[in-house]
Amino acid sequence: MSAPSSPSDHHRMSPPAISVRTAAIPLLVLLGIELVLGISLNLFVNLPMGATVTAVLSSQPILDLHILDAALLVGVSTLAVVLSRSEPTRRPALAAALALVSALGASAGGWEFVFNGQDPASAGVMVLGFLGVLVGAILLRAWGSRTVAGATPSTAVA
Repeated sequence: MSAPSSPSDHHRMSPPAISVRTAAIPLLVLLGIELVLGISLNLFVNLPMGATVTAVLSSQPILDLHILDAALLVGVSTLAVVLSRSEPTRRPALAAALALVSALGASAGGWEFVFNGQDPASAGVMVLGFLGVLVGAILLRAWGSRTVAGATPSTAVA
């Protein structure tokens, strides 16, 4: 593939640059979805005790969506950690790390809750993880730069 012939061609070929602040938006949206799915699971779904993983996942589509949303939260939190490396201060990196660790902790708590007896302590771990991701996303939005380091204002998304 040949090099772009003009700066405008280069701009069209490269993906848009995003700031760490921008990663907070999908985190907040995914958290809202996770909350609604979690409440729906709690109110309308009876999880079978002692069932195999395959049996539970194949019989509960709301649970499947809840797990998928949790995986997306982990992925977006990981992206925020990567993006925060270019920030001029450490605060966005700490917020992104809080979101990632919290998302992983909530996921582990959810796995324990569903497949090991629906223990209230596991539910508490999920709640704390949810709150940690929420705080991390809010801090990312507050502390993150509006532009990407090295990006021009036309290529950066706030």
